[in-house]
Amino acid sequence: MACFAVIVAAAARTREQAIPVGMSVVFLLAALGGLWWPFFHQPAWMQTIGRGAMTTWSMFAVQDVMLRDRSLAQVAGKIAFLLAYGVASFVIGLNLFSYGQGRHE
Repeated sequence: MACFAVIVAAAARTREQAIPVGMSVVFLLAALGGLWWPFFHQPAWMQTIGRGAMTTWSMFAVQDVMLRDRSLAQVAGKIAFLLAYGVASFVIGLNLFSYGQGRHE
């Protein structure tokens, strides 16, 4: 989530914009990922969108370890997805920052 926040920060023009935009993104991702209610109780369209959110994959991994007594090795695929998501988000955010720097010069 911290790496994804780089994208949000790069998209905001001011610090004052970053806070409400960031909070909106966090609430949206929390809802899609099943952090507020069980993922499987969401409508089908929301589950479809939620499968692309990092919050969903992190919640699945946490539930597998805590509720289904899975080992870290058994959730390695989900952890790998989260790491890839983080790296991709960070690279995209850095590129957005680089692009934003160029337009002010």
